[in-house]
Amino acid sequence: MYGPRFISTNPGGTGGFVYFSDQRLKQNIRAAKFAALGQVLATPIRQFEWTASGDTEVGFVAQEVPADAQVRLSPDSPVAAVTDPVCVSAERMLVILWKAVQEIAAAAR
Repeated sequence: MYGPRFISTNPGGTGGFVYFSDQRLKQNIRAAKFAALGQVLATPIRQFEWTASGDTEVGFVAQEVPADAQVRLSPDSPVAAVTDPVCVSAERMLVILWKAVQEIAAAAR
């Protein structure tokens, strides 16, 4: 419902994607109760070549990230030769990483 929106604050300039996070759009707000560090440690970083270009890259394989960070595109997505491609939610991965850092900091106290 409140997915990413492209925002440009500079007419004719560049912008970026933002995710709605305003408190007024949420209810039942509470502390997150999941072990993020374990998810971060279990998620491999891969080196690979893109099929289409052959370019070498470092990153995630969508099927290997935590399930709630996987995003499935609609069947009519523009990815050629791949039905129902799986993507990685950068926003969700950032939240998991942020919580993992908080867990490390809490353990160091």
